[in-house]
Amino acid sequence: MRIKLLIIFIISLSSLSYTRTIAIAFKKINVSKNGEYKTIQQAINAPYSCLKIFLENKTYIIEKSIIIKNRHRLHIHGRKKTRILILEKNKPVFKIKDSYSVQFFNLNIKRSNSNGYRQAPLIHAEKNYVVSFDSCKLNGYSEIGLSANNNDYVVFTRCKIYNSKIGVLAQKVGVFVMQHCRIYKNRQAGLKLMKVKKGNISYCIFKDNGKNDIEKHNIGKIVIKNNEYSENGKKYYPTSPDN
Repeated sequence: MRIKLLIIFIISLSSLSYTRTIAIAFKKINVSKNGEYKTIQQAINAPYSCLKIFLENKTYIIEKSIIIKNRHRLHIHGRKKTRILILEKNKPVFKIKDSYSVQFFNLNIKRSNSNGYRQAPLIHAEKNYVVSFDSCKLNGYSEIGLSANNNDYVVFTRCKIYNSKIGVLAQKVGVFVMQHCRIYKNRQAGLKLMKVKKGNISYCIFKDNGKNDIEKHNIGKIVIKNNEYSENGKKYYPTSPDN
């Protein structure tokens, strides 16, 4: 009887081991003028598969794009007044490609407005599994705030996206999620969705976005609900807010 109970106990433990959540160990890096990693690019290039990068409460002025490529898990954390400002006229602030999970927190990502609107997107993301933004500002002065092409997941939470021709262009995206965001003062469209399979856009505020707040082309099941829309100070209601 004791042997039988012992065998049952061992089998139970082995079955539990397959369902247990494994904690991911991130290497934490601070970008600092006097530290080991003095620039954002240096920190991103650090030889660790899982990285959490913490930025200072200041403006980072960059002259060329920050490249994120072939990263496994990368989190970039800003603070209340962290800004990343690019001076280059026709380059994205971030170019993200062939990565598993790239997440941004509390960042104000901006292009200098001294040269007017530029053709390059503020951020370009291509062939990634997950790209997400939490509590970020995308202050474009660009043709596109975020250009996302052929990504599995694109997620925005509590973000502000403004001052571009198109706030977000999502093409060939598996799942697009946007919640509790403000999308405003984009000259042509707040969002432009093309060949997006499914998603959820809810509890967002769309304001003064040119011709279309949400422009849709060849999309799948995307739930669009509980959003506010206004133009020139007057609220309006789209004829078909939900798909």
